[in-house]
Amino acid sequence: ELDAITLEKLPKVHVCFVTPDGSSRQCFALSTLHTIAMKSSMSTNIDEGKQTFLQPPHFRSIMSADLIDQIISRFGRAALDLVGDYYNRPDSDINKDHDNNSASWSPSSRVVMDSRSFEARLKEYMTKVMGGNDLYCCPLCYTEAHRRLVSTDEDNQDDDSYDDNQEDDEEGDMPRSKYAYTQDPMAILGYLDNDDFKLASTFCFTKISDLKEHLREEHKVDPSILDGNDLYKRFKIRDSDGLLQRYIENLYKRSTTYQGAMSSYWHEGNNQMFIQLWHLSKRYKELKEIINEMSEEIDEEDQIEEADKMLFDRAQSYLDSFRNRAKRVWVRLSAPYRKATEEELNDFLADDDDDDDGCFGGCCCEVG
Repeated sequence: ELDAITLEKLPKVHVCFVTPDGSSRQCFALSTLHTIAMKSSMSTNIDEGKQTFLQPPHFRSIMSADLIDQIISRFGRAALDLVGDYYNRPDSDINKDHDNNSASWSPSSRVVMDSRSFEARLKEYMTKVMGGNDLYCCPLCYTEAHRRLVSTDEDNQDDDSYDDNQEDDEEGDMPRSKYAYTQDPMAILGYLDNDDFKLASTFCFTKISDLKEHLREEHKVDPSILDGNDLYKRFKIRDSDGLLQRYIENLYKRSTTYQGAMSSYWHEGNNQMFIQLWHLSKRYKELKEIINEMSEEIDEEDQIEEADKMLFDRAQSYLDSFRNRAKRVWVRLSAPYRKATEEELNDFLADDDDDDDGCFGGCCCEVG
């Protein structure tokens, strides 16, 4: 079996990560996880002020308790100290050939491979993990996030500017024409909680059906008035006519993007952000399903972790902060995509009949 990142043969003792839905299993040498943590600026534990292991597959948050327990049970508690003696002594488990249980140590043996090769393998790994996955952003929630980022950048406004109690306050509802949703989508989604992407995960979806359900239940609007799914595709992150495409086109002032530009964007760390958001979105969907399946006799407080409950509350607060504005934005966003009403169709047919009955200017009837 090979290390998921370096593609080198795994030592006998290693660490395995299984996705919550059980669809994927990835294994890593401890040295691989150690190298990523040491190279990343994300590995500082805010609570304790020390470097710590990071959570696969995105490596942007503190490692989960179950994986930490796995490291302790297989390598000992000393392995959690990333800058401690464990990683510097010749007899460390990380420096052993576990197939024959003999130490093969040298001062650089704990390094997986040279830095450049490791970075290249890590980029390949992230590209593979991303695959063809994509996310639909709620048009209303995304528009509000976009509005907040742009208004803060331009006007240095505080949180009071997010109150939409004024029903006739339409001036700041939508992006100004020069922006037209051409800002960096990952920057907009991460802006809401300092690039944790937890709040964004509550309004990003892998399926259009889930997005439509969100629009109906949370925003109280009717998606059935739209003709097709073109509006939703424009708020898809990676689609050919989606948010990222328009950002790249605007960034390089080109009508089409080129592969190098897109690859550069993802390799700047945005791939890890997207992978984190994608996994958080799936997890949030699962949590909502669990809550919906709970019977009234079960106390939800005992079934939901405090951090998850806080996220639900934050999501609700976010939605409440722009409910009036969301209705106005929906009217404007949906207008070009609405189905024609029966009255509009009749008017169109009537106009067509009028054209057939009359003469166009310059026809033969005007001669003589």
